[in-house]
Amino acid sequence: PGMGGVPPPPGIGGVPPPPGMGGVPAPPGMGGVPAPPGMGLPTFSMAPMGPTPVVTKPKIKPKAKMMNLYWNKIVLPTEQMETKKTIWRKLNEVPIDEAKLVSLFAKKKRGAKKARQGSSVPGSPKKSKKKAKRVVLDPKVSKAVGILLRSGLPAVDVVKQGLVTMTMFDEDKLQKILNNLPSPEDAKVIKATQETEKALGKDPEKINWAPPEKFFIMLGTIPMLKPRLNCWLFSMQLGESISKVKNELQVIIDACDELKTNVRLKIIISAVLTCGNYMNGGRKGKERADGFDPSFLVKVRNTKTSDKKSTLLDYLAKQCLKKYPDFREIKTEFQSLRQTDSVPELEEAKGTVMKYVNNFKARRVDSERVGANSVKCEHQDNFSTVMNEFFEENEQKIEEIKSLLSTAQTDFNSLVDWFGDGQTEKKKMPKSTDFFQIFREFVVQVGNALPKPEKKKGAKIGLAGDKKASGNMNAIISAIKTKGPKIRKKSSKRQKNDSKGVGLEEKLDFSKRSPKKKNFNLKSNLKKLKPVSERKGGAAPPPPPPRR
Repeated sequence: PGMGGVPPPPGIGGVPPPPGMGGVPAPPGMGGVPAPPGMGLPTFSMAPMGPTPVVTKPKIKPKAKMMNLYWNKIVLPTEQMETKKTIWRKLNEVPIDEAKLVSLFAKKKRGAKKARQGSSVPGSPKKSKKKAKRVVLDPKVSKAVGILLRSGLPAVDVVKQGLVTMTMFDEDKLQKILNNLPSPEDAKVIKATQETEKALGKDPEKINWAPPEKFFIMLGTIPMLKPRLNCWLFSMQLGESISKVKNELQVIIDACDELKTNVRLKIIISAVLTCGNYMNGGRKGKERADGFDPSFLVKVRNTKTSDKKSTLLDYLAKQCLKKYPDFREIKTEFQSLRQTDSVPELEEAKGTVMKYVNNFKARRVDSERVGANSVKCEHQDNFSTVMNEFFEENEQKIEEIKSLLSTAQTDFNSLVDWFGDGQTEKKKMPKSTDFFQIFREFVVQVGNALPKPEKKKGAKIGLAGDKKASGNMNAIISAIKTKGPKIRKKSSKRQKNDSKGVGLEEKLDFSKRSPKKKNFNLKSNLKKLKPVSERKGGAAPPPPPPRR
């Protein structure tokens, strides 16, 4: 074949479109050239599907060949830049040191992944013993009910009183009773045994039943027992369940607000965009980007410096701190974002809320049916009173969690749109857990990349950690009081001289202990004194005691 008939490579103008298509399709989920394979984290498609993108960033030609930054760039259409609310529309570029950036990032280094291991510990079944009485139930059923009766339940008659009056039992006990209700087969076996005894002319009431059979016979006297227990158990669980889901939804709402409004996050993202456009200058599909896929944020630190001693994220963090001295506060912010690691995915939270809403309606219908079949016994049936109060008190709470769910969904969609290209409604939404994880990890990485604050000189002198200053504390205090080792030396000399009978002149040598009278010379003044024999009074005064 000649050269004139060879079609150009796929993706270049002139190629006929595939059947059923109007033109050359762009790669799935991409707005330009696809990123090289091998990048670990999933990315969120930000491809524009409406108006034509218009490049507004200036073209950059780096002074040297720079490392690649594998982001999925965003180029906004003109009307998107003017009307849509997106973070990329009003970012102020952070100034960078071009020479420093070129010297640091000339090669490519990919990060490594660490494997995680897990372990599990199996449990061991419990054993129970049977009682030798009239037993007609299946051995497995009898064993399970026997364990229930020995788990702290009161006598059978007292259990019935608690079920009718809606008292005595907590959630745990009530759940165990609900899990061990008699099946139709169990009730049929017991009833057949009673009829057999009656046919033999015996009183069925006098059968010496085993405890499990006796317990089932009592439960059979309460009409619509299972709906009754389901309603009662639901009333116990709903309050705590609503409180939990409200807290989870509020965390999502607050985290969305933090990511959209935090100034320091905008600063570091702007720094990444500025450096990325410089480093990707001249590379088709990567250069002149208005923004980038948020999943790239956690990959910034994978770009190493030429000497492999630092990373691009370390450099950017230092530049931001240099430009904005309070940038270090990013380490203590994003409290709600940090809590999203324990919050379920937004769609899962939606399923939980809808389950509570539907169960609330279903239990209300069951409550009306149970109330119409009250128990006829010596104890007052309080079911209708208790359940009616419950539905009145919690109807407003159900509406509150529905409203919170709607707010959380709206805020999260707006957040994805904020970090995207303004066309979220035309794309598949990412999972909230994955989206929050990106920013949660990035904020931690930025905090770790910040240089440690410099310590003030002479702020504190530690005696315990300094070898020169360590030692006996009493000796240090004594040295301070006596003005150093010279005085201690002289003191020991005085003790030797005193033992040899040194006179008053030597013992009263306080010239060095008189700081207020620096020019006082005791030796010269003593020479002017009269001898002892010429003084009035006769004998000389006794010498002072030696200094200790």
